Amino acid sequence: MWQDSAPAYKAKRMQEWLKSNAFAFVPFSSWPPLSPDLSLLDYFVWSYVENMTNRSSHNTKQSLITCIKEKFSKIEAAQIQNAFSRFRSRIERVLAADGGYIKYIAPLYPNK
Repeated sequence: MWQDSAPAYKAKRMQEWLKSNAFAFVPFSSWPPLSPDLSLLDYFVWSYVENMTNRSSHNTKQSLITCIKEKFSKIEAAQIQNAFSRFRSRIERVLAADGGYIKYIAPLYPNK
């Protein structure tokens, strides 16, 4: 288990707690320098919600917030499973890039 490199997660006290309590703990020293390519939220969920939300215009902040919540709630388990099925290949690409960013991969959602 690794975090997003936020200072709080790198703190010695947090690392000690994670080592004692987290399943499959990976120490900070072994984390990729930047790991959005390895975060399902980053490589699928947020881009999916943004893409779906941007398909219509929003004249108010509340309209945008409502739409974001609606699109987020409509993500299906099969979509999450499909995104997760690409995780191993993403790890392999990040390793091949020495921990750096990986090349663009086609989105996991339709462009309707």
